[in-house]
Amino acid sequence: MKRAIITAIALGLSAPVLAEPTSDEMRREIEAEYQRLKEESRVRDEAAQREAKRKAVINAKIDPGALSNYTLSSYPKTYAIWGVEGVDRIAEHERKAAEVVATQRECDRVSYVGLSSRSIPPN
Repeated sequence: MKRAIITAIALGLSAPVLAEPTSDEMRREIEAEYQRLKEESRVRDEAAQREAKRKAVINAKIDPGALSNYTLSSYPKTYAIWGVEGVDRIAEHERKAAEVVATQRECDRVSYVGLSSRSIPPN
């Protein structure tokens, strides 16, 4: 800003004129932005790695057969009552429930997650 004011005074202008940044100033600005983006990317990558490790630990505690594989041929009554979207919601809910249980310290293994025969579909 000093340069702009000095330039304005030297030219006899009443309002300050902003000087164009020099190539060194532009280079420093670009390098600073690059470093900021690089750090932001590093932080994001570390967070993604921590999340991947956390999910790997959780998924290792869930038996492969713990979740039901809902097919129309295997669960015709469930599909008749809940519909395709309802069964999809059930499967997603079961997966999330297994993950919640697996995060608990007291949980060694999730062996089974399933739909209760007393469950009532929402209106």
